Amino acid sequence: MNFINKLFFIFSLIFLITILFITAIYFPLEENSTMQKVINIPSGTNAKEIVDLLEINEIIRKNNYTFRILIKLLKLEDQLKYGEYNFSPSMN
Repeated sequence: MNFINKLFFIFSLIFLITILFITAIYFPLEENSTMQKVINIPSGTNAKEIVDLLEINEIIRKNNYTFRILIKLLKLEDQLKYGEYNFSPSMN
């Protein structure tokens, strides 16, 4: 494989990963759903447990590593708050 082919392959791979990342973040799980879900985040729940709770209740996609990575990169672990939240599956 010559240099140009390798470069093309790398850029194609980066482009594909970027598209998948954008799709995972910006598109809702169920666009047409009008049903509300109420999620209670108990006091003392850590960021990992909150993500797990959101996955179980289908607010975010299963195994959503993008969400976990964003929490780490933006240092939001200590800013997540407990309480009761209303979600619509059509939210993005």
